[in-house]
Amino acid sequence: MRTFLALVLLSFNAIAGAVEWTDLTPGGVYRITQGAVLPVRGGQGRTVQVRPGDFYRLKQVEPLVSNVILFSFDIKNCPGPNLQSEMTILPVQGTNPVVEVGFQLEKSCQMWIFLEGKDTWTKSIFAK
Repeated sequence: MRTFLALVLLSFNAIAGAVEWTDLTPGGVYRITQGAVLPVRGGQGRTVQVRPGDFYRLKQVEPLVSNVILFSFDIKNCPGPNLQSEMTILPVQGTNPVVEVGFQLEKSCQMWIFLEGKDTWTKSIFAK
C-alpha cells in the first residue's frame, strides 16, 4: 500500500510540478503556474491579467543578443488579438537565488518571455 501511495504522489508531482526551462519544447502545451498583471501599451492605465492555470502553446525558443533567450507562446485564452503590453519583470517563485523573467504580451495573441541564458536550468513558471 505504501508503495502504491508513493507512486501516486510521484505521478501527481510530475504532472502538477513546474518544469525547468530546458524541458519546454516547441509545440508543447503548458499550464502557467504564476499570475501577473501587465500594463497595456498606450492603454491609459488598462491592464491584462495573466491567470495561473491558463494554457500556453510554446511556439519557438530563440536565442537573442546579450545571452537572453526568448520563449514565444501562443495564448489559448487570448485577451484580444490587438493588445500589446509593456514588459513586466516577474520573479519565479521557488527559485533561490531568485530568477526573474520579462513578460510581454504581443499582438496576435503572443506571450513573449525573456530569460537570461544563465537561468535556463532553473525552475520555470510552467507545468505540464
